[in-house]
Amino acid sequence: MNQLISLVPREKRMMYELKRHTPIHEWKQLQNVVAEFYGLNESDEVSDQQIEDLMMTIAKELKSAGKIENVPTEIDVDKLEKGDESGIEIKESKNRLHEDFGISLLLAAPTLLKLFGRLIEWIYRKRTLSSEEQKAWEDQKAAFDYAKKTGKTIDGKAVTDKEIHHMEEALIKTKAGKFMISLSHKFHSAYVSPLRLIIAGIQYMSFPEDSWKKAWEDSKKPANIIFAVIMIGVAGYLGIHAISEITNLSVSVLSPIASAVTDALKGGDMSIAVLKTILGHVHV
Repeated sequence: MNQLISLVPREKRMMYELKRHTPIHEWKQLQNVVAEFYGLNESDEVSDQQIEDLMMTIAKELKSAGKIENVPTEIDVDKLEKGDESGIEIKESKNRLHEDFGISLLLAAPTLLKLFGRLIEWIYRKRTLSSEEQKAWEDQKAAFDYAKKTGKTIDGKAVTDKEIHHMEEALIKTKAGKFMISLSHKFHSAYVSPLRLIIAGIQYMSFPEDSWKKAWEDSKKPANIIFAVIMIGVAGYLGIHAISEITNLSVSVLSPIASAVTDALKGGDMSIAVLKTILGHVHV
């Protein structure tokens, strides 16, 4: 039986494992993310083949970049049929998808970055503030972010921890602040599970020695870090405590990410190029 299973292309086994272990509502969320990537209408149905094709594209990009040793289509079925298990033997690689939280590897896949870009666009479309409210929020957030990082106001006056805490409380009480905290929870519930499924699927396809359970466990941290980068880009340091609570990433882990984000953004919206710059400096 094990040999017969091995003869099934790894990408097909990956889709089987995906559907076998994924609750219906999370599968729908994955379809929504893939639809967002392809720019489909809400009424358009995403097929299993489209999901598989997206993951195969990402795996091939990682292979071309030298980040993984194998893609599923390179498994030698002829050898397997003859009982030669070298058909699925993979040379051990130091650059595995789940090491270093996958961030440096994921940066090598333009398709995955494009997917992140689509999610960023989704975030910004959800902002319902007026231009005046948005401007006031950005100014107040910038002042808080600067004080949090430097211990000073923008005009150079020293601030105490108590004063920084009061600035944070004031931000949270604003309409924009309440909305950003709410959005963090909404975004995490809607998109982190699909991100994990995509990351786990790529790892499972690319490393035959990994079980689906291992691939799924390894996907948690990179997906949550990507979520943290995006949401800190929207909410700044204000989002750290909410994000820490949602993801179980410690504040000490999130603080350097927040510094990288605020340095890269410099008051502007997050683009794919900015996201790539930020992720390239994340070492946690």
